[in-house]
Amino acid sequence: HVVMLAELNHRVKNTLATIQALARHSRKSAPSLDAYVHSFEQRIHAMAASHNLLTDTAWETVDLQTLAEEQLRPYAGGEH
Repeated sequence: HVVMLAELNHRVKNTLATIQALARHSRKSAPSLDAYVHSFEQRIHAMAASHNLLTDTAWETVDLQTLAEEQLRPYAGGEH
């Protein structure tokens, strides 16, 4: 149980650190609360798209162009 709890704790801390970084970066470029929320949502969608690409390929290889397109799609008004 101790090893499992330690691993879970580690993963949760990493996830929270990532969310904190996304929030911090979104705040830097947002002139208003609405802009902040929009920027934060775009960043979350971009990360989720990248994660989906990696899991769909079993973390082996992903075409760099495809990865870049997925990262930029939320900023271009594409589907989430």
